[in-house]
Amino acid sequence: MFRMNEELHWIYSWGHNWWLMVAFPCLLLGSLILGGYSLWKINKNKLLYFLFSILPFIIFLTLLSF
Repeated sequence: MFRMNEELHWIYSWGHNWWLMVAFPCLLLGSLILGGYSLWKINKNKLLYFLFSILPFIIFLTLLSF
């Protein structure tokens, strides 16, 4: 019955979005880690590497505001 009716079970209606629950936290955490690492280790173009490493975090925040 659950497989025939999407309204009865959430996994069949939201099952195609399971990767968003894993992808967004990993993307944001990796972005912040790489941002900190670029400020700590990179000597040339430090600000440019920092900006590119936190770019996914900035994009997520702007999409969240809409």
